[in-house]
Amino acid sequence: ANDWLKEGLRLQQSGLYQAAVDAYKVAISFKRDFLDAYYNMGIAYGSLEESGVNALDLALGALKQAVRLNGDFIHAYIALGAAYIRKGEYENALGILKQAIAIDSKEPQGHYYIGIAYRAMKDFEKAATSLQNSVLLKPDSLQMQYSLGLVLINCGKYQSACDAFHEAVRVKPDFAEGHYMLGHIYLEKLFEIEKGVNHLSKAEKLYIKLEDFDRLARVRAMLPK
Repeated sequence: ANDWLKEGLRLQQSGLYQAAVDAYKVAISFKRDFLDAYYNMGIAYGSLEESGVNALDLALGALKQAVRLNGDFIHAYIALGAAYIRKGEYENALGILKQAIAIDSKEPQGHYYIGIAYRAMKDFEKAATSLQNSVLLKPDSLQMQYSLGLVLINCGKYQSACDAFHEAVRVKPDFAEGHYMLGHIYLEKLFEIEKGVNHLSKAEKLYIKLEDFDRLARVRAMLPK
């Protein structure tokens, strides 16, 4: 069983997700209640889903089994919550993710996905609170800072949103979307033209480098003529 688990992990790291799933199934055939095999199978199915294969229900099934096998395995709860979010079952996601942070309240991913679920449900204040908790625990997460900025815009808290986007570009100075959002807020919400143009100009250069011409056109349409 352990040899097949190792083979599954090797295949998964190589991006061969279906082959990894098959290896985990063999591991489980040798060891029926193999927690690590079920958990990693769920992650591999999730990667298949992201690549365009319809595997979300299979991911949910594997991750539910991992949670059943170990009620304290926080990473299985978080992965299961994220899968529910992807399926659009936000109440189920919140139920699972709240169990995760009951296990460990200092797990930033738990707070992050709770914030994402609340934002999808348009409960922006609760989303902002959860995402603020996540960035307090993991201030150098680009994804968390950027998501916090977006939800603070939803809340109409434009200066606080700028603070979050500034943190995002601190973590990754060449983060084009962060500079774009700063330019957008400074120009259109806070009416600080010089700051807005500065960040949009940075975004323009970065989108040219990325050859992202759709976003480049969006930036150029906003820059003052």
